[in-house]
Order: sequence, then C-alpha cells, then structure tokens
Amino acid sequence: VRFHYHVILATTRAAEIWNAEGKQEAITAG
Repeated sequence: VRFHYHVILATTRAAEIWNAEGKQEAITAG
C-alpha cells in the first residue's frame, strides 16, 4: 500500500510539472 501511494504521489507530481511546463510553453508561444 505504501509503495502504491508513492507511485500515485509521483505520478501526480509529474502531471503537475507537465501541466506547468505546458502552460509556460503556451504563454511563450502566445
């Protein structure tokens, strides 16, 4: 369960970083 929790946490964090980078690229291209 603990391992599964860390996987979810890491995936969520990666998604947040991915979205942040996407927004920065959109602003730069905008």
